[in-house]
Amino acid sequence: NPRGEDLPLEENERRLEELAAYLRRELVAAVRSLGASEDGSWMEPGFALLDVGEAQALAIARHFEQAAIYAWRAERLEVVGALDEGRASVGWSLDEEPRGPASD
Repeated sequence: NPRGEDLPLEENERRLEELAAYLRRELVAAVRSLGASEDGSWMEPGFALLDVGEAQALAIARHFEQAAIYAWRAERLEVVGALDEGRASVGWSLDEEPRGPASD
């Protein structure tokens, strides 16, 4: 869903296929994934990008008007803003001090 706005299912599926075609064309290794809120009230299919850095992943997200990406590192899982700056640890972290929206 672009900019976090709900679209009709058919439109969202079409945009997901456009993203899949883009990733194939640009030779970006990716696997299908499912993003979800911690409480399960929101779920959205997408892709886990396997061979790109955060800057490239954010550029792709912005191109497809995605509000944020998940950034998975050895020490934490974060949601990183693509259209608005910010990042927040989600789910788990090896840090003693959790990083919230105002961090970094």
